[in-house]
Amino acid sequence: MATDEFTAQYVRANPQNVYGNSYFLGSGIDHISYAEYWTLERDILSTATKRIALDVHPTSFCIKDLTTFVSQFDGTDWTNEPSTGSGFYL
Repeated sequence: MATDEFTAQYVRANPQNVYGNSYFLGSGIDHISYAEYWTLERDILSTATKRIALDVHPTSFCIKDLTTFVSQFDGTDWTNEPSTGSGFYL
């Protein structure tokens, strides 16, 4: 459907300057990136979910790809989102 649109933006900047560095201890998160982040916004009329793939490889800013988590800022804290080697749901 036309309302199933998402807008994605890559930002090569420190997300901590915009959203802070707060996350739950015990969530598996060691730290929040200081180098880059993505914003993903769903069309306001949409209830659609999509599988999102994020490319992590040796030339990205990710140093330890096996311990890199997809995280989402929930308005207060960064959360560790369920993900696999093939993507996560938004």
